[in-house]
Amino acid sequence: MIFRLLIFCVFVSFYSHSQTIESSFKYTVEKDSIFLDEYDNAIDKRLFDFKLKSTLFYSLTMSNDTLVLNKLRFSHLFGELETPKKQQLFKFLSQRNNVDTTKVMIIHYQDTLKKINEFPEKSALIYSKDSSSHRHVISHKAFLKQHKKCQNKLNTKKTRVYHFYGHNNGHPESIKKLTWTKDHLHLINTLFRDAYKRYSAIIIHPDGSFYCWNYRDGNLDVYEDIRKGKRWDKHKKEFIKKLEALNSM
Repeated sequence: MIFRLLIFCVFVSFYSHSQTIESSFKYTVEKDSIFLDEYDNAIDKRLFDFKLKSTLFYSLTMSNDTLVLNKLRFSHLFGELETPKKQQLFKFLSQRNNVDTTKVMIIHYQDTLKKINEFPEKSALIYSKDSSSHRHVISHKAFLKQHKKCQNKLNTKKTRVYHFYGHNNGHPESIKKLTWTKDHLHLINTLFRDAYKRYSAIIIHPDGSFYCWNYRDGNLDVYEDIRKGKRWDKHKKEFIKKLEALNSM
């Protein structure tokens, strides 16, 4: 317990202060590495790499000038809300956000809702200096088009999609029939995350069972099935079976 607490404190410190350091020195310093599983237990590199090869995990890596922390995180996750938490969440969502908790709730979450003039005039790909990576930026027009397409596609007789945000920089909460919803008290951000990051897509059933998914971490076929109401039991059983097999090693 003490060791896990120490690891957690070190990790949180790194999460707050980690940075990439570019040095002009010609020599390099060999860094120590710590490997943590999905529950913050220290494991060896061999087991870490083996679990990382599965579709259940991806790696969160942070470092400073002397140490590298490697953390396994679930790329997707099945779970159940405890009854008191479910009752509190559903009551709050219904009363404060007008969410229909009798239907399957598909929640897409963004930390910050940008004001309109913070969007670029045109959508584009922005490459890093060494061209090794890139990111997509979209215009406000494209942003609204994506939102409308999402609502038209996911709002059905059995499901409703909601676009939640943590902070609003000044964007309207509704434009024509498009709406964005404030995560009051940060309940969703608190419930559907681990100590380091929140999931970007959350599907909650009226009975309190839920599925979380990250956009960039694979398992798109599972997410598409779940949001369509298909093969929930099959995918959940496969998830549990894989996790138990990996954790039995």
